[in-house]
Amino acid sequence: MAGNGALRRSAREKCWEARDAYFGCLDRHSILDGLKDDTKAAQACSAEKTAFETDCVKSWVNYFLKFRVQQHQQQEAIKKLEAQGAKKLN
Repeated sequence: MAGNGALRRSAREKCWEARDAYFGCLDRHSILDGLKDDTKAAQACSAEKTAFETDCVKSWVNYFLKFRVQQHQQQEAIKKLEAQGAKKLN
């Protein structure tokens, strides 16, 4: 059983590395939404996209891509609120 856990852990780590490489490429090409801008992302980051989709299960790929957009929207909303004088609660 310990071997299976290590295998799953290494598979997750491989997925995360592929995700980070793909997202880094998207960032370099100013692409936020890899789902909405799939054609542009595929052209700009073909190798990284292929590795990401190969190394991660499909449900994770969709989750990570959607989470990336949500996280960006959340950060933008926080910046907007702070610009309007909102204070962070402790």
